[in-house]
Amino acid sequence: MFKIREKMEDSREIYPEVRVEEIFAEICKENAIWRIDEKSLGIETSRVFRAASMKKLRPFPQSIKLIEHCINIPKCIVSNGQRVFSELEL
Repeated sequence: MFKIREKMEDSREIYPEVRVEEIFAEICKENAIWRIDEKSLGIETSRVFRAASMKKLRPFPQSIKLIEHCINIPKCIVSNGQRVFSELEL
């Protein structure tokens, strides 16, 4: 919790987004007893954390109808989730 608070206080943004993979990477690096790739380990730890904390993954009910309605219109994907979470979920 303290690492997240530090990152938020150091930010110039009003509502800063803390990259959880960086927090987990720092924790892993500080507690490693042998050499590690903290960047990769931070990403994978974030994904495990996300998977363990989710009860279910499903689209919003209106999403499927909207996609069906706009079937012939070019689309893009927008997510308000962190990249480390979203890229596997999409």
